[in-house]
Amino acid sequence: MKNKRKNSKEKIQEGGFATIVGVMAVLSLSLIFGGGFLYTTISSTKSLTHEINSEQGYYASEAGIEDAIYRIKNGKNIGSQTVLSVGSAVATTTIATIGQIKTITAEGSLASTMRKVQTELELSTEQADFYYGVQIGAGGLVMKQNSVVNGSIYSDGDITCTSSCAGTKILGDAWVAGGVAPSADQQSTATTSDFIVGKTISGNDQWDGAQSFIPGIDSPITKVSLYLKKTGNPPDATVRIIKDKTGRPGGSSDQVTSGTLNAASVTTNYGWIDVGFSSNPTIVTSKTYWIVIDANNDASNYWTWGYSTANPYASGQGKYSRDWSVGSPTWNNVNASTNSDMAFKVYLGGVPTKIDGLLVTGDARANTIMNAQVCGDAYYTAIDSSSLTFLNSPGSPCPLPYTPGTAHTPAADPPTIPMAISQANIDAWETQATAGGVIAGPYAPPNGTTLGPKKINGDLNLTTNGAIYYINGPVWVVGNITIDNNVKVILSPGFGTLSTVVIADNPAQQSTTGTVLVQNGVRICGSAGYNAGTNTCNPSNGSYIMFLSTYNGTDNAIALKNNSDGAIFYASAGTLEIEQTASAKQITGYKVELENNAAITYESGLQSVNFSSGPSAGWKISSWKEVQ
Repeated sequence: MKNKRKNSKEKIQEGGFATIVGVMAVLSLSLIFGGGFLYTTISSTKSLTHEINSEQGYYASEAGIEDAIYRIKNGKNIGSQTVLSVGSAVATTTIATIGQIKTITAEGSLASTMRKVQTELELSTEQADFYYGVQIGAGGLVMKQNSVVNGSIYSDGDITCTSSCAGTKILGDAWVAGGVAPSADQQSTATTSDFIVGKTISGNDQWDGAQSFIPGIDSPITKVSLYLKKTGNPPDATVRIIKDKTGRPGGSSDQVTSGTLNAASVTTNYGWIDVGFSSNPTIVTSKTYWIVIDANNDASNYWTWGYSTANPYASGQGKYSRDWSVGSPTWNNVNASTNSDMAFKVYLGGVPTKIDGLLVTGDARANTIMNAQVCGDAYYTAIDSSSLTFLNSPGSPCPLPYTPGTAHTPAADPPTIPMAISQANIDAWETQATAGGVIAGPYAPPNGTTLGPKKINGDLNLTTNGAIYYINGPVWVVGNITIDNNVKVILSPGFGTLSTVVIADNPAQQSTTGTVLVQNGVRICGSAGYNAGTNTCNPSNGSYIMFLSTYNGTDNAIALKNNSDGAIFYASAGTLEIEQTASAKQITGYKVELENNAAITYESGLQSVNFSSGPSAGWKISSWKEVQ
């Protein structure tokens, strides 16, 4: 009995021990699993914190990139390295410039995490075409004794030398376009809406746009002006004048003439854009004609033509088509209304133009040639006896060997060529200059000052004799510009082969202010710099500073004195005067006067000048990526 009780007790004890062991095992497992869960939770928390810090570092790096891009594009001050606080994170931005590419690297960091983003900005450019050493508007060119143009010249007005003409010569070709009437014969300038040309809109293939008109007189058509802006960078388009065919533009056989719509002259803001033609045929009052913009189809790069729905031009209307030249295209009314008229101006011919009283070593082309020595061929409607005698039997001062020229008559007058810079271009440069900040004028910066991008409200006086000034972007002077004796104006080295502009323009007082005066001994150099030892600009690398005046009063818009050198000068509406031994790489003006001994030297390669800013120019993003 006793043994039975003992066995029973032992069993109870063994059972209790097993229970305790079981409980301990459960507790151990709980601790193990709990520890595992705790470890996982702690690890997850650390991982989440690291991930959050990493994301904040990434956002900080992007903020650093965007801040740098904003400052660069808007001409703000920024060094090669910048530290920017973004919340709790810090972005360190580094900028490296090689040629026309800026590489921006931004390292965003928070706690022990770091993210790095890199982008490249590439300097796109705006191109202006200067095909002639001298290009002149309707005011014409007046040359005086021993003045020389080293290169070809194109003028919309007379080229003359009427007294003391010994040594006056053009060492190249001389072209004088047929005269252009000072005001439009037909026009519609009202705009209430935008019409896209060169794109499909809501299923409508608006690839080509057109506007009809009826001329007021029988006369050669010389140019049209269209009120345009652009989106993206469409290529040059063709503008055609086409005869009417049953209320719509005709086909290829009905084309009267055509010209090129220069994309570089059009900006993202509206402006009147001149288009000249390859020939200037006569159009007549008994017929209707169409101005057709023949564009490409591109969803990202296209034109916008301003128009009105209020029927402002009763003699015509606006239409559009998929392709004017294919088969029998369907032409639709703009805005589905016969009352829609595109904004346009049509210019017809004016008075006959002439070359009078000078030597031309190349070919001469003008309506009338008088008192001239032409060493090449001559194209004309009328010529006087002395000019014809020399053409048939040339001698000194023509270059050897003396070869009789060929008379081409009657010859059509050369066509009008629009100026290289449009008002829309000027507006865009002024906008960029203003973005760089405004300085109160009159402003006389000290020697060594770097200017640009900048707007100066008043005169700019670079008047410290012998001083050096640097131009670092567009400069807009709302007043007059004076560059005094022996001053050096140099384009900043970072421009490389690119160019920039200094503008004198007071929009409210263009008849009284906005002149440029360049005194004796001035040196204006591109980004290749200046050689103090020789007092000359270093050999050109293709970059220039263009001085542009919008002055339209009776005095000189731009005056260049003795021994000035090395720039492009552009007077959009006034007279550009070059005195004595002054010289320049290229001049364009409504009217140009070359005084005694003045010379214009046309530099090879100047035809296409790339400006570092403009309507479609500036810094553009070429890549964006995370590098760490």
